[in-house]
Amino acid sequence: MKEHSTFGVLLRRYRQAAGLSQETLAAQAGLSTRAISDLERGINRIPRSDTLDLLAGALPLTSHQQNLLRATARPERAAAASPVSSSHGLPLSPTVLIGREQERTRALALIQRSQVHLLTITGPSGVGKTRLALQIAQDLFEDLPDGVSFVALAPVRDAALVPEVIGQTLRLREQVDAPMAEQIRAFLQQKHLLLVLDNFEHLLEAVSFVADLLASCPRLHLLVTSRTPCACALNTCFYCLLSRRTTRSRSFVSALRRFDRVESVMW
Repeated sequence: MKEHSTFGVLLRRYRQAAGLSQETLAAQAGLSTRAISDLERGINRIPRSDTLDLLAGALPLTSHQQNLLRATARPERAAAASPVSSSHGLPLSPTVLIGREQERTRALALIQRSQVHLLTITGPSGVGKTRLALQIAQDLFEDLPDGVSFVALAPVRDAALVPEVIGQTLRLREQVDAPMAEQIRAFLQQKHLLLVLDNFEHLLEAVSFVADLLASCPRLHLLVTSRTPCACALNTCFYCLLSRRTTRSRSFVSALRRFDRVESVMW
C-alpha cells in the first residue's frame, strides 16, 4: 500500500497556504522542483536535515509550524524531545494542583458517567484549565484500558490541521487511500481511551470533526479545554471554571446556560 508521508501532506499545505507553486518554493529554497514534488508525493518521505532547513527557511512559518514540520520529518526525535511523563505519556506539569479539589472531584464525577463522552473545561485565560485537565487525565489513566492521549493545540492556527496533529499524537501515518481523519476514526473506533484536546477555542471550525469522532467511536471520551463554549450537538456537559465572581463571569455563565445540553455550570 502506497503511503503519503505526513511530512509531504504538511509541506504541500504550508506551500499552498503561502500561495507558492512548487517551482517558486524550489527557487526560494535552492532546491529542484522535482525534489519538492517527490517530498509532497511521499516518494522521498524523509528529507535530509539540510533540505529541511532550506524548506523551513523558505516558507513563511511560525515557530510552531516549523517545529511541526520538523517533527513530521523526524518523529522519533520529536518523541525523544517531548517532556512527557514516563508513566502516563502526558506532559509534565510544572506545578502541583492546589485549591482545585472541588472542581477536580466534580469534573471526575461528570466524565465518569456512562452517558458523558465530551466534557469541556471552559473559562478565561490563566484560571488553570490545562492544569486541571492534566490532573483529570492522570486520575483516569488507570481506569482506561487504552490510556490517555494529550493533544496540545495552542500553537495550531489552522483548524484543517487538527486531524494531522491528532494523528501525529496517536503515531498514525496518512495513507493514500485513507485520509488522516478516516484513519483516526478507524483507530479509535474500538478504543476505550481519553483524548485531551487542549486550547481548542481558536479552532472551532474543527467541531464537526470532533462530533464525528464521538459519533463513530462509542468508547471514546473527550476532554476539551477552551476559552469559549464549543457548540457541538453532541456536547453532553459544559464544566465552567472561573477565577472570580465578576460581572463578566456572570455574563459568561449566563451564556453557557443558554445551551440546551449544558448539564453543569460551576464558578
